[in-house]
Amino acid sequence: MSNSTVEGTGSDSFGLSLSGGSANLSANSKVIGDLNGVIYGLDGSDELLSQLVLDKSSIEGKTGAAIVADLGLNPLGPLVIQVLNGSTLSGGNGSILEVAGGTSVDFSVANSQLNGNVTVQPGSAVSVSLDQSASLT
Repeated sequence: MSNSTVEGTGSDSFGLSLSGGSANLSANSKVIGDLNGVIYGLDGSDELLSQLVLDKSSIEGKTGAAIVADLGLNPLGPLVIQVLNGSTLSGGNGSILEVAGGTSVDFSVANSQLNGNVTVQPGSAVSVSLDQSASLT
């Protein structure tokens, strides 16, 4: 997506669901969900690893989290999330990332300042890297 907006408007909606696929948001693109912004799901065959790249873009969960990953252990490795170049994440519940169900996530931030909680349930894992003056408050 480039310079585009996707919005889910139902009370428990999401803006984007990734199930074994990749999404690249750039040039001020926005993903908005009334509940959660982005949710990760299973692809049904565990043949593909989901990846999300934000470059000068934003994800918002109006009443829930910006990103939710609750799909269990993937034998191919962790989910990949990259937040780059002034991108933002915002969750109405204060969470920018919620990880549960044994899910593993590689979360890298470069040249972006993020504000919010990263919530990791027992049995799940998140590896966070901050580069190029990135911050996570």
